Amino acid sequence: MTPVLYSVLCSVSLWSISTSLQLPDSEVPESKGDPGRREKGDSLSSCQSCSRMTRTISEIKHMVDERSQELLPEQLLPLPDTPDPREGMTDINFGLLPGYQVDGKTNIKLSELPWVYQCGIESAVKTGSKVTLWHRGFKQALHDDITGGKLHMKHHAFVRGTQTGEWWFANSVNQTLACPNAEVTVSDYIRQDILQRFGGIYMDLDVIILDDRLPHGPDGLPAQRANDVWKDQALVGNFLKYSSTSRFGQCMFDMWKKHWDIYIDHHAECGDGCQFSEARDLNKQWGFMGPTLVTHAYLSCNDEDVSVYPSSAFGNDPWPCNIGLVQNDKVTLKGTAYALHTCHELAYAVDDLGGNMNRNSTMANVMQDRCPETMMRMYSPNDARKKQFSQSLLAHSLMHP
Repeated sequence: MTPVLYSVLCSVSLWSISTSLQLPDSEVPESKGDPGRREKGDSLSSCQSCSRMTRTISEIKHMVDERSQELLPEQLLPLPDTPDPREGMTDINFGLLPGYQVDGKTNIKLSELPWVYQCGIESAVKTGSKVTLWHRGFKQALHDDITGGKLHMKHHAFVRGTQTGEWWFANSVNQTLACPNAEVTVSDYIRQDILQRFGGIYMDLDVIILDDRLPHGPDGLPAQRANDVWKDQALVGNFLKYSSTSRFGQCMFDMWKKHWDIYIDHHAECGDGCQFSEARDLNKQWGFMGPTLVTHAYLSCNDEDVSVYPSSAFGNDPWPCNIGLVQNDKVTLKGTAYALHTCHELAYAVDDLGGNMNRNSTMANVMQDRCPETMMRMYSPNDARKKQFSQSLLAHSLMHP
């Protein structure tokens, strides 16, 4: 799919925690399950296993070419002035996991998160929607010291009797997934679990809402301008809105199971033996269970109730987002953006600069408008936060267009 960072979310983007936990009675402790992965001695040969992934990616790219106008819309989707009347459909959900988003931490304050994460939380709360931060894997409490209790904090657990829960118990080992890039893939799956059970909105923590009406908007997901190598990631999951009963939600889960089998076969059987003609290492397959899956699900489902937001709606047109946003105010967001999804390079730049960021830059103007309290902390002379960006995120950013 980004300083204390994903070290979302086995996007992210983002794919995003002092409160008493009120979990449904049906939530039970998770136990060790059978990962169900094929071993090297199974019937699939290395070349067959490799070709499954390459064929899938090639097929998705072909589908993207055939429906390029639909996947790269120019017009912004209209945002109503009144909230979505469906119960829970303006609720915003974030996810936070140690290892990918937070490097080496088991007990943190939200003020220790990267500046863009704090800004994302503050901008979401500012909309007036119910905002929940689902956290998982932290051994000690996470402390909300930035929203004055406006943020709901809940421990995430999979639930027996749900589709997503049953799959998790059947495939997880020691509360994680035995696969490449495990923390990222778990994060990708948690967003599916939250939306299938509750519906509403899932957002990566590095998404800063610019228009308070965004939660009122139609069900949908964003597009991004990816180059030919990454064309199978034409759509992304850093912002997802759909109901728990939608066909698209079921498509997402069905596609997850299909991609998972390919993902595990590829890693287990091919090792370093796969050859791919493009500048892309399939043994470090960032995004196959994230943006590639989201794109595949949308193209396969044909759910008219789910729309595509143009990349300009999330400040990512042209791709990639411009690091110049932190330098001056000459680099601006194209058109009227509804939100800004801060790519990893931009998130790094904000954290590295901190109080030294140009106050007249476009990024500083965004923060002044959408998260002034975060900006005040960032420019405070008393701020002495340590740089805690995850190296895995840096690697992730270098592997995307």
